[in-house]
Amino acid sequence: QTHHQVVHKSKRNFASQPSPGSKTLILVTGALLGGAGGTVAFCKYDPKFRASLESNAPAVKPLLLTILGPQVESVEPAPTRKIKST
Repeated sequence: QTHHQVVHKSKRNFASQPSPGSKTLILVTGALLGGAGGTVAFCKYDPKFRASLESNAPAVKPLLLTILGPQVESVEPAPTRKIKST
């Protein structure tokens, strides 16, 4: 191998490795997407949480409306009455 081939090969290997900054960016992006996904999932599970989130951060309301649709009011079961036996 000539000196030129060795230098060219080392540059190619160096360029293919991700920099520490890009690893951090990937990690932070993944954490943010995971947190946002968890928040949206919990909004679907808990209507009170969704209402609280929409009132405290109004900008997310259109996003939640697009992803989850309109908020469905939770229906409480009707109270049951005991029938007296005679």
